[in-house]
Amino acid sequence: QPGSVRLAEIKETVVFVYGTLLFQEVLGVLGLKLEFRGEAVLKGWSRRSLRDRRYPAVVKAAAGSVRGKLLCCPNEKTLECLDHYEGEEYQRRKLTVQKDGVDMEAWVYTLKEVHLPWVDGDWNPEVFRRSHLEGYLNECIRWSKADGG
Repeated sequence: QPGSVRLAEIKETVVFVYGTLLFQEVLGVLGLKLEFRGEAVLKGWSRRSLRDRRYPAVVKAAAGSVRGKLLCCPNEKTLECLDHYEGEEYQRRKLTVQKDGVDMEAWVYTLKEVHLPWVDGDWNPEVFRRSHLEGYLNECIRWSKADGG
């Protein structure tokens, strides 16, 4: 039928998240409605902490792998909101991730090369949850209000 689209033809905009956006609380404070599409692994990269920051970045590491989640962006506006949240320090790149052992493409926010000197050790989501999540949520609330959100 004219105007109809088969379900298989619809391409979702999927983002691989590995840091603060792993936490539903952060998504909620930011007002982002993203649907969970499963867990995935990003091979050839490592999740690292950044000096004087609570959030991580992924950087290339031949033997590395990062576990994260796949989230579906419902529209371009939501993707633009993510771009704004991630800021100028990151670039959004289409990379290959593995979900259930199958390769697929997803958007991933990676640290811009100019900021690599900020890399400072490993970043652990559970340590973040225990030690930094509450303070980070308060920062997000302040940021959102200052941004008119």
